[in-house]
Amino acid sequence: AASQDGILVFTGRGFDHVRLFDRDGNYARTVYPFPSDKLDSVSGITWHELPDGPRIPIKPNYYQSTLLMSGHNAENIRYREGRYRGGGNQNTFFGAAGEALAVSGNRLAVIGHRFSRFTTDGGGIEGAVAHGPEVALPLDKPWTGHHLETPAQGSALRTRSRPKRAAISPDGRWLYLTAYHEGPVGSRGRVFWHRQYRVMRMPFAGDEPPTVFAADYDGGDGPGRFNMSADVACDSKGRVYVADHMNDRIQVFDADGTFVKSVAAKRPARVALHHETDEIFVFSWGLPLHMQGDGRRGRPGHVNSKLSAYNRFQLTHFSSLDDGAREQVSWDLQSVIGWQDTRANLEHDAVVDTRSDPIRVWAYAPSPVGARRPSGRGLVLLAQENGEWTVKRDLRDEAARAIVRLNPPDRFRQRLYVNPAEDGIVYVAEPSGGTDVGMGFKNLLRMDAKTGRSRMVELPMTVEDMAFSPDGFAYLKLRDMVVRYDPATWREVPFDYGEERRNAGAGVHSGSRSANVISGAVFPGGGRHHGGIHVSAGGHIAVSAVYGVGPESRRSEAQVHDGAVYRTRLYPGRRFGGHGVIQVHVLDRHGRQLRVDAVPGLTQHAYGTGIDARGDIYLLEAPARMIAGELYFNDLTGTVMKFTPGQARMLAPSGAPVPLTAEPARPRELQSAWVEGAHWFYGGVGWSGFNAADGPQCHCPNPRFKIDYFARSFTPEHHRFNVGVLDANGNLILRVGRYGNVDDGVPTEHEDAAGDPRALGGPPNPRSIGGDEVGLFSPRAVAIDTDRRLFISDLGNARVLSVKLGYHAEESLPLRNVPDAGAKRP
Repeated sequence: AASQDGILVFTGRGFDHVRLFDRDGNYARTVYPFPSDKLDSVSGITWHELPDGPRIPIKPNYYQSTLLMSGHNAENIRYREGRYRGGGNQNTFFGAAGEALAVSGNRLAVIGHRFSRFTTDGGGIEGAVAHGPEVALPLDKPWTGHHLETPAQGSALRTRSRPKRAAISPDGRWLYLTAYHEGPVGSRGRVFWHRQYRVMRMPFAGDEPPTVFAADYDGGDGPGRFNMSADVACDSKGRVYVADHMNDRIQVFDADGTFVKSVAAKRPARVALHHETDEIFVFSWGLPLHMQGDGRRGRPGHVNSKLSAYNRFQLTHFSSLDDGAREQVSWDLQSVIGWQDTRANLEHDAVVDTRSDPIRVWAYAPSPVGARRPSGRGLVLLAQENGEWTVKRDLRDEAARAIVRLNPPDRFRQRLYVNPAEDGIVYVAEPSGGTDVGMGFKNLLRMDAKTGRSRMVELPMTVEDMAFSPDGFAYLKLRDMVVRYDPATWREVPFDYGEERRNAGAGVHSGSRSANVISGAVFPGGGRHHGGIHVSAGGHIAVSAVYGVGPESRRSEAQVHDGAVYRTRLYPGRRFGGHGVIQVHVLDRHGRQLRVDAVPGLTQHAYGTGIDARGDIYLLEAPARMIAGELYFNDLTGTVMKFTPGQARMLAPSGAPVPLTAEPARPRELQSAWVEGAHWFYGGVGWSGFNAADGPQCHCPNPRFKIDYFARSFTPEHHRFNVGVLDANGNLILRVGRYGNVDDGVPTEHEDAAGDPRALGGPPNPRSIGGDEVGLFSPRAVAIDTDRRLFISDLGNARVLSVKLGYHAEESLPLRNVPDAGAKRP
């Protein structure tokens, strides 16, 4: 959307962002997530008072990923009456808060099923809560020719149609909505497009629902009748312009709905007005008429749609309505950016910036039909030079050169790793295509915090997880094996006690990568959703794995480990989960098995494993913490615990093959278990979707905590917008970070010569928020370089932060008779 301050761009996939760019395409600021100094002004946000003092804004949806309640990533609200509860839908995580933007003056609307409203600088609007009413319409009039009589015809049917275009009247009073095109939806093996030919209107403030401003339910061609209403806009006098796509015209109405005039325009898809002169600008491209096929992925019918007989991208300039709305000039922009048809063309978008002289065009074209990876232009800025249109900025290409990987991580599953033999380097792992439900990875993004540069590193095989040892070796974790490599050459460093294997790897699909292993350290394991790996300062390896059998399979002779049939120990109260049972095993640096099933009875899921120099085990378990029988207010968080191997176990109140003969005479320590022998507990960590008894039981975007070489635990507490730091005894030392978007927090030191934060990927004009200056929106994973750096995956702000670590007082002393090691690391 073009605004008085620049161009506003919305992106959303689970996490939502609204960013402002200046007229030359440079990033200016983030509007949403809201700036920390504007948050209090946004009415309608739910706040929670924590027991230890801070007041935090609540992200009330199931995945706790957004403050905006307008989209299908927030259809299932869980926070009510001071705690999280209720159901959820795992498919909503990959949705977004909106599919349309509208702006007038400083008023901004993000529109989906509902609409969110705030100012263009991220503040609240006086007299209006941020969460507006429902704007989607029920699918009550199926498209003739392919009758979908009721939503009950198929589970894939969408029950509501969302507007794809909107406009705000110049006085800020009215919000107009149109382009109610919905699809694909499926029924009995077919896919369809649902269209509703209408323009709706509602007050911008308040909670009144939309009412019909102009509509035609039969797709007519007379005045005031529409055949695919594709866009809506307002001029300075409040007149309403509707792009009547299949009727090849723009229809104009007075604010009271009276028809004024029809302006001929070929296949209009977008209409805009000059901010001062009310001159008319019309974009044309093909929109879908219908789509049909067998609806199954990969079949031609799934991607073939019939477009509206127009395969060009064109901009036409008309004089103002008061000057006769005469066509002035038409520009064919097809050859300028290579506009390509997609399955629907509903993802395409374009706006004209009339505040630039001469005018400029911002356009977005997604991947073409059949593309398996993002391709094409993406977001581009077009400008006129000597009367010819050219690409002034290709923001997709610029982003690809800067950050290498453009896709957000699949299922928002991102993990970070630090090699202690390297200074200021973090490795980012994200699910690779073709792996088992996106749970493995075969590449790493190597990011240098001192230069801001990134490059891709290919691993020898698809792995489930990994860790670095103090001597700089990479330990790659498969489902039942650890393989050790020298990352300088990626040559294997065989274990003394290991197993040879051909075509080893954690992936199961064609896109996976495998390699022959000379000698890998084996352990009992299988299944998926494993719990992590860590190498201690002494070289011991703690690895969590899912042993993927239930109690009925314990006698299976196929379950062989280390030359013998492996059977999970049973005892009263030991529960088995749907994927199997989590077990922690301990190996030494030579690959010998020191402990098998070191902490029996673990719950179904763990989100990080650590082992300290003494051999004690640290785990982030999925169940929420309970204190004196009271559950932590956010039951979708986990608990960090410390154990001595062989001296602890867990007991489940129900669901165990061998039930408890008598329950312990004390309240449970965890939501779903009693814990015997734990040194300490620390709750409220990460996000644990499986804790929702009445929810979708999804935990794909799970977190990762880490311990350092002093056995300090670094725990992402995303609902608190910080990372907790615990000592070896579980005492909280400090918390790093507070609520903030990417502009919040001034770097305490600049590592480039010019002192420019942009050189390291930061924003051009950061705001001070005090304290440690670390602004976070959704920290989900961390990595630690002991006493030097903490790296934080802040998915809510789409970035990785490098945080300098230090002590309150430091002093360096020269050591006599010790050779100077220069810049070499120990």
